[in-house]
Amino acid sequence: MSTDATTTTSAEARKAAGRQRGLARMKEIALEDADRRRRLVADLIADLGRIPTALDRMSIENLAAAHVRAERLRSSGRSDIEERRVVLQAQRALGMKPAPAAPAKTESMAEYLERTAAAGSAR
Repeated sequence: MSTDATTTTSAEARKAAGRQRGLARMKEIALEDADRRRRLVADLIADLGRIPTALDRMSIENLAAAHVRAERLRSSGRSDIEERRVVLQAQRALGMKPAPAAPAKTESMAEYLERTAAAGSAR
């Protein structure tokens, strides 16, 4: 019977150790996510273009939390569709839109002639 007691104790000790590692990792993840949320909130407030109201701050914090959660879910192979919807709703509520695309660089006639002349002489 002492073998069973030793085996049981050993199994319980392994489970307890596993739980402790799991809890420690969960705390690490929570700290990582909190740091990512803080940085994102700061960036979003800076990009707002005006002094944020209390409602703006709440919306931005919710937006950042949903975004970080969506990334965490996606990285673990789970669906992040609902969080993405929340992100879009928060962006609309704040009036945030992506920055417009930079205009395409047009090539002047002189640049074109120089480029084609260089290509022709390389042959």
